[in-house]
Order: sequence, then structure tokens, then C-alpha cells
Amino acid sequence: MPVRYVGRESFFKGKTLFEIACRLKNFGEGRVVYRFKWQRVYPEKSFYRLTRVIPDLTDKERRKGEAHGLKVFRGEEFRECKIEAGMKADWRLVPKEEEEEFCKLTSSPREKNIVPKYTDFPPLLAEMIKQQYKDEGKKLPEPFKLPLKIKKSINNRSVLAES
Repeated sequence: MPVRYVGRESFFKGKTLFEIACRLKNFGEGRVVYRFKWQRVYPEKSFYRLTRVIPDLTDKERRKGEAHGLKVFRGEEFRECKIEAGMKADWRLVPKEEEEEFCKLTSSPREKNIVPKYTDFPPLLAEMIKQQYKDEGKKLPEPFKLPLKIKKSINNRSVLAES
């Protein structure tokens, strides 16, 4: 009987963070790990230096646990944080001999993206707002544009342009 695969093939190539940590002394505290995906997508260095790993040893597949590390993402250093993607089978361990060379940040951090403060309304919405102001007998506001807001997060480097 032939084997028939159902679903898509996984694009992860590697081990879970907890599989790697279980085979290391002190569960890998102080070692450097990275996701293979980051090396394919970003030109800047991205990795974690593990500070605390608590794997769930009752899980036979080694996909559960809690991990914390000092984060370096796209050449910029961040504080210690929880590693959310430890269960994904995409992690690689940097050999101890190569850690110093691997962790050197050669490129400067990427520049901030400057976003304009206002943009045009979509055409239909603009007509609806103009009609509403006309029906109420009000005057249209002077900059008749949609103000933009930027969501602040650890990975968002965008800033509003000065007017």
C-alpha cells in the first residue's frame, strides 16, 4: 500500500529549542542559538544568548517548556525576554568555538522608517465625509486628510514625519 501524505510539507529544518537545550549542560545557559529562518530572511545578525531554559520533560517530543534569553534582532540588542517560538523545529546551536565570531555585530543597525503624518482618504469615504459635512452645514477641516497612527512594538522602527 503506497504512503500518502496529507497537508503541506513543513518548511522548518532543524530541532526545537528544547530538544537542543536538553542535550546541553545546564540546559544551554549562556549558549547562543538562532532560528534558521532569520538567516534566510534578514541580512543583519539575529540570535539569542540563553539565560534560562526550563523544558517540560514530560513531553516526549520536546516541544514544550519555557525559555528566556538576551535578544539580538537584526543587529540591534534588546533586553532579556521570553522566547516565544521555542517549539518550532527551526533552531540551530552555534558551536562554542564559533560563538565569539558569530556574535560580532558588523553592520550598523537599520535606519528608522519615516511615515507621513497624513494620507488621503479612500475616495468613497472622502465623498461620504464631504456629504455629511455638507448636510450638517459645517465647513470641512483644513487638512482634509486621514491622520496616521503608528503601533509601537519592539520590532517596529517607524516614526512619524515632522510636519
